[in-house]
Amino acid sequence: MGRYGIGAEQAFDYLRRRSQQEQVKLSDVAHNIIGDQDDKNAAQSSDD
Repeated sequence: MGRYGIGAEQAFDYLRRRSQQEQVKLSDVAHNIIGDQDDKNAAQSSDD
């Protein structure tokens, strides 16, 4: 939600659409997004 500057309802709609488009579980989409953010944060930490 913070990454995209959207509210909870909009975030859920986004996850639901991606889940349907990619034909994967919504929870898997959410985990992938969190994992992507964790990877990005780790890369930024190592640059410091």
